[in-house]
Amino acid sequence: MALAQVGIFPLLSVIFALLAFFIGYAIAVSKNHVDAWLPFISDCGCIQPESSIFGQLLNISIFFLIITMFLIHRLTLEFYANEGREIGSWRLYSFLVMLLGWLSAIGGSLVANFQEGPQLATHNTGAFIFFIGITLYFWGQLLMAYSLKPGLSPIHLTNVRLLLTFTITGLVIFHMVCLFAEPFVGKDANGNTPVKPTFPNNIERYNSSSPFYSNHLASTTSEWILALMIEFVILTFCYDFSWTVLHAPKMEQLELPDEEKTNETDLRSRFETSSRAIDAYDYGNSSLLHLPVSQPAYIATSAYGTYSRQPRDYSSTLERSNPGLPRVDRIHPGMPTIYRSYFKRHS
Repeated sequence: MALAQVGIFPLLSVIFALLAFFIGYAIAVSKNHVDAWLPFISDCGCIQPESSIFGQLLNISIFFLIITMFLIHRLTLEFYANEGREIGSWRLYSFLVMLLGWLSAIGGSLVANFQEGPQLATHNTGAFIFFIGITLYFWGQLLMAYSLKPGLSPIHLTNVRLLLTFTITGLVIFHMVCLFAEPFVGKDANGNTPVKPTFPNNIERYNSSSPFYSNHLASTTSEWILALMIEFVILTFCYDFSWTVLHAPKMEQLELPDEEKTNETDLRSRFETSSRAIDAYDYGNSSLLHLPVSQPAYIATSAYGTYSRQPRDYSSTLERSNPGLPRVDRIHPGMPTIYRSYFKRHS
């Protein structure tokens, strides 16, 4: 089985991320859980029912993002192998960049699963890991794109990604400054910074007269633009998979040991541990012949030493003495040939 539309993976990652953002926003605003202009993205996934929808959609997006990063790594190796170029240590570099991308994806998963209300510290840690990690991942891909020739992507597409990554880096820095330094918070009459109020579920809601309003708006606006630009860069990787075919993983089953090479000890060990093969022939002890089939019993005499003295008509003799007891090959018609050959040699 082969999949020609490999670009579906980054596309699905972007689609589910956007659905998480905007469906969560729409529900949160309709329920008056956030202000329409403008909440943090995480505020839209903090309270039920939007938190469940936001988390589920974002988790699906992260799943496809992890697949996308793996496929980008594999595509890089396959591309230069087909070009006949040995890229040496760049193979390890590509693998490490992929791991960095996966680390950022784990941060995104923390954002989805730990809401900022009850788990604010974990939620914020995941957000920082995602934003910083994905930015470093983009820079890692750009370094490889400009260093290896011929390029995996057209140079104009690489240049667009460079411009977008520069902007994303600036937005990450600006967003962090607004969160921690709060440069746009207004001063009171004495020139002092006012005390920041607390809010239920850590959802900040300021009116336009609040001294924190401008800084809050700068933080939230930069976060929304940052998230959308990250999704746009991920979307550009659809082009890289335009001429790519993905084959299903190959699975091979190892051959069973040769029947003729199986020694007697191995045969007896398999027979004794089988829950299917029941040797119901007692050779003299009729009480054991009435054991239920559900309780496997291996009723042979003196370590299989008497098989050579058993009647040749083994099954018919057994059925005459105890007609209600099934034969071994009737208990499990699919019994391996190795067991049947054992009876044949000793009957």
